[in-house]
Amino acid sequence: MHYFLGTLRIIVILVIAMIFLIALTAWDDFFAPQRHFSNHLEHFMQ
Repeated sequence: MHYFLGTLRIIVILVIAMIFLIALTAWDDFFAPQRHFSNHLEHFMQ
């Protein structure tokens, strides 16, 4: 039973890590257009 709980905890940690990585990439994709726009603006200003 104790071994099962340990395995379950590892699975939960992996799932949380996966969700965190997916959320980070989605967040990055969401903000990418604004960042590209500001980069173009800086390039234009130079």
